[in-house]
Amino acid sequence: MILAFTALVVLVAALLQRVTGVGFALVATPLLVLFLGPHDGVRVVVLLGVVASAVMSISMYRHIEWRRVPLLVAPAIVVSPLAALLTWSAQQNVLLLIVGATAIFSLAASWIPGFSGVWKGRTGGVLAGGTAGFLHLISGLSGPPIIAYAASQRWERARFIATVQIVFIAYHLLTLAWRGLPQSGSVIEIGALVIVVAIGVWLGGPASRRLPIAYARIAMYAVAWVGAALVFARALYGLFAGQ
Repeated sequence: MILAFTALVVLVAALLQRVTGVGFALVATPLLVLFLGPHDGVRVVVLLGVVASAVMSISMYRHIEWRRVPLLVAPAIVVSPLAALLTWSAQQNVLLLIVGATAIFSLAASWIPGFSGVWKGRTGGVLAGGTAGFLHLISGLSGPPIIAYAASQRWERARFIATVQIVFIAYHLLTLAWRGLPQSGSVIEIGALVIVVAIGVWLGGPASRRLPIAYARIAMYAVAWVGAALVFARALYGLFAGQ
């Protein structure tokens, strides 16, 4: 049952990422963290995220702006030991609370007045990369600072989507290097989920031409809000009930 649910979640997440360019972790992380826990939930998401971003980057290779990648990746490498220390030392319900809070922040960040203005120029890129990398290693979620930086740079959409896949791959691999591979699930089960992700990205190709992006974003945010709220509520319950 858990494997079937996980497969359905990552299929939808991969399809929506192909249509919108982002959102795999935003959709998948909260729900998988609820079922697999804050450690393995994040590990599974980032491992499968490598596949989703790699498949997308192959199809969009000509649009990748390689010169932008180091600015967003290098700061993440620098802050990664601090983020790893936090994940190793925090109690499970505290980690759930962090994941839930990060997911809610990811969904609400665009409504914060002046949020995009903080990330302008090279300094903004370094700040965005460091913040995104720190959040990613803890929760698997890194979108808001990167998206805000892209908005401040007026980054052309196709080039941003293509380039950010390489950035996400780097964040995923960095997270796996510090946190390790998933402990739950057999090699066959993980392999099956990898195939499901590839199918989701493949299905997202024709869907991106037929499904209005506004509708895809509504679906992405609806699923993500439900997951984020459930994780946050579960964390608060665990903290106050002592479970």
